[in-house]
Amino acid sequence: MLVAADFRGRDVCGPCAGTTIDYTCRTCGQAEERYRHGECVRCVARSKLEDQFRRPDGSVPAELTPLLAALAAAHRPRSVLAWVERGDGSAALLRDLLRSGCAITHEALDAATRQQAAAALREMLVHAGVLPRRDEQLERLAPWLSRTLSTAPAHHRQVLRAYGNWSVLRRARLRADRTRFTAASARNARLKVSTALTFLRWLDTTDLTLKRARQAHVDTWIEDGGLNRRLLGGFLTWASRRGLAQKLSVAAITPSGPDLSMTEDQRWALLDRLLHDTTISVDVRTAASLLLIYGLPVTFIATLTTDNVTTSSGKHFLQVKEHRTQLPPAVAALITQAASAARTSSLVGRAVPGTPWLFPGRLAGRPISAAALCQRLRQHGIRIRRARNSALISLAEDLPAPVLSKILGISITAAIRWTRYARRDWLGFVGERAASAASRSQR
Repeated sequence: MLVAADFRGRDVCGPCAGTTIDYTCRTCGQAEERYRHGECVRCVARSKLEDQFRRPDGSVPAELTPLLAALAAAHRPRSVLAWVERGDGSAALLRDLLRSGCAITHEALDAATRQQAAAALREMLVHAGVLPRRDEQLERLAPWLSRTLSTAPAHHRQVLRAYGNWSVLRRARLRADRTRFTAASARNARLKVSTALTFLRWLDTTDLTLKRARQAHVDTWIEDGGLNRRLLGGFLTWASRRGLAQKLSVAAITPSGPDLSMTEDQRWALLDRLLHDTTISVDVRTAASLLLIYGLPVTFIATLTTDNVTTSSGKHFLQVKEHRTQLPPAVAALITQAASAARTSSLVGRAVPGTPWLFPGRLAGRPISAAALCQRLRQHGIRIRRARNSALISLAEDLPAPVLSKILGISITAAIRWTRYARRDWLGFVGERAASAASRSQR
């Protein structure tokens, strides 16, 4: 171990520096950082891991071997010691599960009272291969529904349970089968049940029942609350089809146009600042640049990996679903810096290689959440919806809907809507493309 410097400023070992202190660990024989009783910090951490995570019979579960091995090999063993000794975190939850004799399963973690610790432990176990990966946003809905029903008035639980299980959860599972089920999707599902429960409680205060409620009652309740109350429509339709309520509905809101208050000059000025202001962290600059240039949703940006960026003939490309888009050199340089600086704060995430996220999160093997990334962008004065709308309207002014859909990976319906906002008629382009395809097929 190099412990000093010579007269030339070069690092030298203990004997060359004139000290007789033995820096080697008495357990492993390596010149690691000494911690206590002649042992290095890594050996102490390894011993703690072996002692702390045992079943009542003193055995270490074989299924935990990958996790414990990953922690023992962590780059910073002092961090492992801090994790083990924390009394209210994921390590404490894992100890409690083992000492109770409970099997380490997703269901056991679902039932834990400390859900924040359970979420962190779950991702560690999944990333280490102890538990299979599952769609957490979807799987959390059923336990949430059970907890919500336990607080509902007893005379409403049956109808809410049927609505939650056979309408909301069923639709959520169908959506998850077709596309990615996001945190926003889960929030919308929870709001549907919560809104129905709030409406039923209100009926109780007015001495009404669901069966006796009329359209005027629904309209009054909707008008007295916020926009979330309009989610009641799904519940009313479901209830009327089953004869639980009269035919009731929630009036649709005529959608207003997007917020286009950010001008082109403002967008380019903001982009210029992000490309050159090194006082802003590189991950924020990278995410905001992709938002301002391509109008990509933050939910997509947050899940980008280094594999989404490819190089060919000296040019850099961004892979958006099935399409590759060439990146401007300045943005490509930013992404390269972000990829080099990408580090997860998770011990297991650093110890066990996984998906190379461009924006890694705090949980093992997971990217940053869209909500956390949005918060970081807002801290630097980036109004996300305005920025994205400005980018999309600019692209829609120059690109027809089919091309816009392909490049950005958005639906053709959304692309058409944006080209309409841009007041451009691309029907001629579509006709020419169809005629060209027909001509090629005849050759």
